[in-house]
Amino acid sequence: MERVTSIAELKILAYRETGEYVDFCMMLAGGLAKSYKRIGYDSETDTFGVYNMCDDTEQEDLDDDALAKDTRIVKAVERGALFYCKW
Repeated sequence: MERVTSIAELKILAYRETGEYVDFCMMLAGGLAKSYKRIGYDSETDTFGVYNMCDDTEQEDLDDDALAKDTRIVKAVERGALFYCKW
Protein backbone atom coordinates (compact mmCIF):
# COMPACT_ATOMS: atom_id res chain seq x y z
CA MET A 1 0.00 0.00 0.00
CA GLU A 2 1.13 3.53 -0.74
CA ARG A 3 0.22 6.47 1.53
CA VAL A 4 -1.70 9.27 -0.24
CA THR A 5 -0.08 12.59 0.72
CA SER A 6 -2.36 15.16 -0.95
CA ILE A 7 -5.64 15.62 -2.79
CA ALA A 8 -3.63 16.37 -5.92
CA GLU A 9 -1.96 12.96 -5.60
CA LEU A 10 -5.36 11.34 -4.95
CA LYS A 11 -6.62 12.80 -8.23
CA ILE A 12 -3.70 11.25 -10.10
CA LEU A 13 -4.05 7.85 -8.41
CA ALA A 14 -7.87 7.70 -8.75
CA TYR A 15 -8.01 8.71 -12.43
CA ARG A 16 -8.54 6.04 -15.08
CA GLU A 17 -9.37 6.81 -18.72
CA THR A 18 -12.00 4.09 -18.58
CA GLY A 19 -13.72 5.70 -15.57
CA GLU A 20 -12.95 2.64 -13.47
CA TYR A 21 -12.78 3.16 -9.71
CA VAL A 22 -9.54 2.39 -7.82
CA ASP A 23 -9.05 0.64 -4.46
CA PHE A 24 -8.08 2.66 -1.39
CA CYS A 25 -7.93 1.86 2.31
CA MET A 26 -8.58 4.30 5.14
CA MET A 27 -7.03 3.48 8.51
CA LEU A 28 -9.33 4.21 11.44
CA ALA A 29 -8.67 4.41 15.19
CA GLY A 30 -4.93 4.56 14.76
CA GLY A 31 -4.91 1.53 12.47
CA LEU A 32 -7.12 -0.72 14.63
CA ALA A 33 -9.78 -0.76 11.90
CA LYS A 34 -9.84 -0.24 8.13
CA SER A 35 -12.43 1.14 5.74
CA TYR A 36 -12.07 0.07 2.12
CA LYS A 37 -13.23 2.42 -0.61
CA ARG A 38 -13.19 2.50 -4.38
CA ILE A 39 -12.55 6.02 -5.61
CA GLY A 40 -12.73 7.40 -9.12
CA TYR A 41 -11.75 10.82 -10.39
CA ASP A 42 -13.15 12.54 -13.50
CA SER A 43 -10.66 15.15 -14.73
CA GLU A 44 -13.19 16.72 -17.12
CA THR A 45 -15.60 17.66 -14.33
CA ASP A 46 -13.00 17.77 -11.53
CA THR A 47 -15.19 15.48 -9.40
CA PHE A 48 -14.83 12.26 -7.46
CA GLY A 49 -17.01 9.21 -7.12
CA VAL A 50 -16.70 7.12 -3.96
CA TYR A 51 -17.98 3.60 -3.39
CA ASN A 52 -17.99 2.70 0.31
CA MET A 53 -17.43 -1.04 0.52
CA CYS A 54 -18.43 -1.35 4.20
CA ASP A 55 -22.07 -0.36 3.60
CA ASP A 56 -22.43 -0.69 -0.18
CA THR A 57 -23.16 3.02 -0.71
CA GLU A 58 -21.95 5.33 -3.44
CA GLN A 59 -21.38 9.07 -3.50
CA GLU A 60 -21.06 10.74 -6.90
CA ASP A 61 -20.12 14.12 -8.37
CA LEU A 62 -18.12 15.23 -5.32
CA ASP A 63 -16.02 18.33 -5.97
CA ASP A 64 -13.14 19.16 -3.61
CA ASP A 65 -15.45 21.00 -1.17
CA ALA A 66 -18.02 18.18 -1.11
CA LEU A 67 -15.24 15.61 -0.69
CA ALA A 68 -14.15 17.46 2.45
CA LYS A 69 -17.68 18.08 3.73
CA ASP A 70 -19.44 14.80 2.89
CA THR A 71 -16.65 12.24 3.41
CA ARG A 72 -13.73 11.62 5.75
CA ILE A 73 -11.29 11.28 2.88
CA VAL A 74 -9.70 14.74 3.13
CA LYS A 75 -9.15 14.35 6.88
CA ALA A 76 -7.65 10.90 6.27
CA VAL A 77 -5.21 12.36 3.72
CA GLU A 78 -4.26 15.14 6.15
CA ARG A 79 -3.66 12.58 8.92
CA GLY A 80 -1.69 10.19 6.70
CA ALA A 81 -4.39 7.55 6.99
CA LEU A 82 -5.44 7.03 3.35
CA PHE A 83 -3.60 4.42 1.31
CA TYR A 84 -3.66 3.44 -2.37
CA CYS A 85 -4.01 -0.33 -2.66
CA LYS A 86 -1.84 -1.75 -5.43
CA TRP A 87 -3.41 -5.18 -5.76
